Amino acid sequence: MNKTLIRFFTKGGIFMFAANCIMGFVTDGAKTFRDAAKGRYNQESEAIQELREEMFGESSTTSDAQNLRRDRMMVGRDVRASYNKIVAENGQTTA
Repeated sequence: MNKTLIRFFTKGGIFMFAANCIMGFVTDGAKTFRDAAKGRYNQESEAIQELREEMFGESSTTSDAQNLRRDRMMVGRDVRASYNKIVAENGQTTA
């Protein structure tokens, strides 16, 4: 079990857990308000920056074709896995 859950279930842990959650929320809010007050509105996380570079960055016809093939294979794999799961749960179907 992770340490947070262990503390949560110990005596008095629920109150400390709640207090820590509230303090984290207040701290994040204060940081956001401070950044906004200083005029820093458009801060982006690393995940957003990576998505932006992937979507709007330089691309070539070759890399686009490779990405489309890879995506098509992944979708096909997901569809097969879902179908097999449905068949396993509901029994063999006749088609």
